[in-house]
Amino acid sequence: MINPEKILKEIGVELIIEMDDRLSNRKINNTKTLSQSLKEKATFNNLRIVGLGRIRFVDIGRRPGKFAPPGVIQEWVRSKLNISDEKKVRSIASLINRKLAVDGNRMYIDKTKGVQLNEIAQMGVDKIKERIPAAIKAKAKAEIKTIMQGA
Repeated sequence: MINPEKILKEIGVELIIEMDDRLSNRKINNTKTLSQSLKEKATFNNLRIVGLGRIRFVDIGRRPGKFAPPGVIQEWVRSKLNISDEKKVRSIASLINRKLAVDGNRMYIDKTKGVQLNEIAQMGVDKIKERIPAAIKAKAKAEIKTIMQGA
């Protein structure tokens, strides 16, 4: 029997792997918490990737004029710069946050440096269009073969 939920779940896992690869290859995912927060949820006729709220900032970037949440920047400073002294972490994070508020980040300036969620979404649509009909076709062939053998 065709299991659309299983097919959608597999596609969801593939899309998350693609996002993780892009985050790593573009040196965006330094702390790994972003890619680890992504999960697929598949039902009979629906696929959702949970955790995309934060990823939009590494897709379209953060525009100038806004500060990032301090905790996120502090976490990045600890991980990327390997600093454990909390006073230094807060100080450096504050300077980075100020710079982001003035200039935005590199994904805002150059969209090709982001994850490009639109491309990944289209990949998902293409995979669904390809695999669901292929599964239906395979099932139909198996049923025809069974009928022909019984005749």
